[in-house]
Amino acid sequence: MSPDALVKRQLILAQATVLARRGRYEKAEHILLNLARQHPSWPPIFDLLARIYAQQDRLADAQQYWKHALSLDAMNPQYLAAYERVVALRQRPEQSYRLSSPMFKAAIIALLSILLLWFFMVQIQSAVERGLESLPHTIESAVATALAPDVSDGTAINRVPHSSEPRLDMR
Repeated sequence: MSPDALVKRQLILAQATVLARRGRYEKAEHILLNLARQHPSWPPIFDLLARIYAQQDRLADAQQYWKHALSLDAMNPQYLAAYERVVALRQRPEQSYRLSSPMFKAAIIALLSILLLWFFMVQIQSAVERGLESLPHTIESAVATALAPDVSDGTAINRVPHSSEPRLDMR
């Protein structure tokens, strides 16, 4: 292979690496699969594909590509360690939840929102009940005040129900 072809291959691999680090896995995967068709015996392609798949929790695909990288470079300790790690991960019992998963975080936020809503509803309900309990006393005092004679100047002003004008009572 010419030096220019080697440099071009390295640049394409570097481009895919940058894309993968930025989370653009599909684009990186597309570039790597094309590169693998052109260079099917170059292990770094399959190592990076396996890393991308492991990052996406596609452990079966990661295992397959690290196994292929090992078949091309059996003495590479990084490929062997990664392969053994993914095999061990696949053999452990499946977790029903993961603390870092988006679904778990959404469930926690929903639970906290419900608890907060419940707390405020209880506060509002108790305030309404206190208001309703004091309402008869408030109404009674308002009625008593309205019906009480005004004795401030010695004359009593009696209010006649449904009358718009007060009537003076000179007793």
